Amino acid sequence: MDVLSGLALVVVALAVWTYVTYSAVRRGVRDGLQDRAAETEGSTSE
Repeated sequence: MDVLSGLALVVVALAVWTYVTYSAVRRGVRDGLQDRAAETEGSTSE
């Protein structure tokens, strides 16, 4: 494998890792906000 192919592989791997990490963080934040909203809604209706 030449240097350019290795560099392209590293760039693709970094892009995939970044996308997966971003998606996981975004989902975690969204779920956390939904949980917080549900807790707030539940405590005000009591």
